[in-house]
Amino acid sequence: TQHSPPLGFGGSPWLENPNILTCYVDKFWPPVLSITWLKNGQEVTGGVLETVFYPRDDNTFRKFSYLPFIPARGEYYDCRVKIEGLPTTFSKHWGENL
Repeated sequence: TQHSPPLGFGGSPWLENPNILTCYVDKFWPPVLSITWLKNGQEVTGGVLETVFYPRDDNTFRKFSYLPFIPARGEYYDCRVKIEGLPTTFSKHWGENL
């Protein structure tokens, strides 16, 4: 059976100060996936940075995505991951709308 790969967030931003949210996906195969950032439910189209697929010793992969932003009260962010071959989209949520 296929299951959700480890998916996580990094970053402890201070309100109104520049920061970077980090979304990572770990232990997936094949190395085909898309990472989408959402701000208040709307897709973020600019400023996103991504790494290449990093191979692991167990023949799976790891990938990171970074979103530079300035957090403001009332905003929330989601990192949405779609892995090729899996029917489900996985998400992590950050922000006030928890």
